[in-house]
Amino acid sequence: MCSTQEDTIFLDSPFVYSLLLHIMTALSTPVHILGLYIILFRTPKSMGSVKWYLFNLQIWIVLFDISVGFFTIPVLLLPRFAMFPMGILKVLGVPSFIQTFSVFALLGFMMISIIAIFKNRFFAVCSFRWKKFCVKWKRTWIMLHYFGVIVALIIFGFMSPNQEMAKQRLLEALPCLPAYIRTSPIFIACEDYTYQLLLMVFFTTLACLEVLFFAISIGWHSIQQLRTKQISSKTFKMQRNFFFAVLIQIGVPMVLLLFPFGYQWMAVVCNYYNQAYNNLSMITEAMHGLVSTIVTLLVHRPYNWEDNWVGKNHVFVKNGYRYVCEYSRMVNC
Repeated sequence: MCSTQEDTIFLDSPFVYSLLLHIMTALSTPVHILGLYIILFRTPKSMGSVKWYLFNLQIWIVLFDISVGFFTIPVLLLPRFAMFPMGILKVLGVPSFIQTFSVFALLGFMMISIIAIFKNRFFAVCSFRWKKFCVKWKRTWIMLHYFGVIVALIIFGFMSPNQEMAKQRLLEALPCLPAYIRTSPIFIACEDYTYQLLLMVFFTTLACLEVLFFAISIGWHSIQQLRTKQISSKTFKMQRNFFFAVLIQIGVPMVLLLFPFGYQWMAVVCNYYNQAYNNLSMITEAMHGLVSTIVTLLVHRPYNWEDNWVGKNHVFVKNGYRYVCEYSRMVNC
């Protein structure tokens, strides 16, 4: 089902779509650089155990952000599992299917890095009998997640149909496609998307259950340790503040993924095509990286602007006298 002309807005224009993504990339790049710098060089020793997990998450966020906003600029053709690129990689002659799978791979790796942060806090805070056994396999467990994403994408690749015939059927199913889309190098991932959809739902559900398990376990163990006086109230407060900061860091930007994912799901289920809304969903997803970096710098006390740039010793000279203003702060993480 195609939308009527009244349903469309200026976002269905390829020029406006690519321009907005380019502007977002230009705005987010310096913020990403600042975020990477602060994580690398401003992370206190008390956060050393989680530093590289935060850095790993930030790297995948930056790569996904730049990929969507500059390198690929994917144009979705929902409700069909089809897209074509408009980014710099298209100019360089990179095949559309490689660009498609690279975007999905970066999205999957970004989700895994989120799980890894909660896993890190789980092993740092929780104490249980089988912890020693789990510690030996925690890296293997994470690597299996990356391996699973790669295997799933390979399966998707082998299940993709003959592109010429699939494109012809796509044009017949969506006769309202504008001319610039009809002449673009469209890649159709699948026509019968039952298995692909089930696999995506499985991985998404598994990731959510893992994060939920880690979050509940961390909260429960922290309370139990406080009750049995295994940790002090000050340590509990530090763990609680950092845990809430991580939840905010992950949760707030995740909204910018859940809403477009929700629309994309409904577009597939309802067999509804509207290019403006498809483009809007991708623009919203592309905002995830910028918002995630800003939230990270705001919610973690050691990273915020005041503690990093204002809470320093300042030296100034007035009337021939040298003055030193000292600031001392307690950093909680």
